[in-house]
Amino acid sequence: MNKEHFQGNINNKNYFEGWYFKQVTNDKKDAIAFIVGISTSEEKHSFIQIITNNESYYLKFDIHDFSYSKDPFFVKIKENYFSKEQVILDIKNEELTLSGILTFHHLIPLKTNIYRPTIMGPFSYIPTMECNHGILSLDHKVNGTININNHRIEFNNGYGYIEKDYGTSFPKYYTWLQSNCPTNDKDACIFVSIADIPLCKTSFRGLISVLKVHDKQYFFTSYYLSKIKQYEKDGEELKILLKNMKYYLEIIATYDKEHDLLAPHHGEMNHIMKESLDAKIKVKLKDKRKRVIFSDTFTAGGFENVTR
Repeated sequence: MNKEHFQGNINNKNYFEGWYFKQVTNDKKDAIAFIVGISTSEEKHSFIQIITNNESYYLKFDIHDFSYSKDPFFVKIKENYFSKEQVILDIKNEELTLSGILTFHHLIPLKTNIYRPTIMGPFSYIPTMECNHGILSLDHKVNGTININNHRIEFNNGYGYIEKDYGTSFPKYYTWLQSNCPTNDKDACIFVSIADIPLCKTSFRGLISVLKVHDKQYFFTSYYLSKIKQYEKDGEELKILLKNMKYYLEIIATYDKEHDLLAPHHGEMNHIMKESLDAKIKVKLKDKRKRVIFSDTFTAGGFENVTR
C-alpha cells in the first residue's frame, strides 16, 4: 500500500492530508520540521507549516499551488518541493525568509506485511477512519543547509524522519512522541502514539508504537493486543508503560519549549495545538522477566499532547 502517495483530491469535502518532515543536526542542537499539505474545508487551501526549537509559522497558499506525483513520489507547493530523497525550499514574505536544499539517504522504512501494511495494521484497510497515519521513514541521514531568517542550519549527516496523516480530523485527544537521536546507541529510534479512535458509533483508546534497535523493530500496538499499563502526566513529565506478548516498554518523556501548530478538525485547519522539538525520552525495553534488553535516552524528540 503506497500510503506515501497523495490519497485524496482537492475536490474532497472536509478533508486534510499532510506530510511531516523532521530534521535534526548531527550535534542535536538544532531541529526543524516542515508540514506540507492541503485542507478542503470551506476555506480550501494548501499550506506549509514550519516549527523550529524557537518558533513556528503557518503559511497559507492557494489550493491550486499544490501539485503531486506518484511515480516518482513528490509533493509541491509553488517552488517548494518535498520527496523521500530531497526537500527544496524557497519562501519569502514579511515574517519569514526560508531557503535551502536538503538531501536524504539510507531511509529505514517500517517493516510491513499483509496484516500490517502500515503502522495502523488492519485498521489501514478501513476507508472511513477519521485519521490515517503512515510512517515513510523511521530514520535516515540528512545533508544540506537551511537558511531561516538569517539563521543558517547545517545538516552534515543529521537525523531525519518522515510521516504523514490524512482523513477528516485529528483525534479528540492524542499523545505523540518521536525521536531517532539516541545518546548512547547509534542505531535506534522510538515512535509512540496513543489516541482516541472513533470506530462505528463508539471509540477506543488506540496504541501504535515501534522501537527500532539496529535491525529489529519491536511493535506495541492495539491490533497486536498490546496494553497501556501506565499513563501518567505530571506537569511536563509523562510516564508510559506498554506491554506486549513478550516485552515491556518503559518511557519517561519530558519537554521544554512548545510552539503553536494548526491541526485539522472536519478538514479545517483551525485547532491550535502545541508541539515541542526538544523532548527528552528515556526508554527501557525489558523482557518478561524484567531483564533490560535496551536502555537509552533520546534527545531532540518531537512531543505532542493534545485535547480538543
